[in-house]
Amino acid sequence: SDLKAMKLEKTSISSDGLSPSKATLKTRFATPDDENHVVELAKVFLAASPYRDIAIDDSTLRQVFRQLLEGGCIIVNERGFIAGVLAPLFFAPNVKVATELAWWAPDAEGTHLRELFEEWAQENGASAVQMSALNNAYAARLTENLVKNGYTPVEVAYLKAL
Repeated sequence: SDLKAMKLEKTSISSDGLSPSKATLKTRFATPDDENHVVELAKVFLAASPYRDIAIDDSTLRQVFRQLLEGGCIIVNERGFIAGVLAPLFFAPNVKVATELAWWAPDAEGTHLRELFEEWAQENGASAVQMSALNNAYAARLTENLVKNGYTPVEVAYLKAL
């Protein structure tokens, strides 16, 4: 079945993993109607990232949104989003990896965003999912959560401003 055509929604679960959280978040695939919402979330994400000093305008973010909506994946809820693409491994081009490009989930509410991204990846023939984390106060907690959910650290990225 085509996941993009499905109206798949997941409800946020509290930290005990059992009961619904106070703020129920409906997580779903983005539609063109989500453009303004995702652009605003992307600005908040960028402000918290190492790329915060790069001048990004709304038209650029809108263009990226439209491109990913067409050829990638954007999953959204009221407070966060995840965006990614399928990419071949450099040394094994027949192996597709779903690569997360941006993931903004304030207050650690990103579980269902990640889960739906994983479902999209599997439905679209990916052999693996690659996630990244900002090196900030939440990095250790996110790493622990990803490892608990079957991820293995494979690389460390470094950034040098020029």
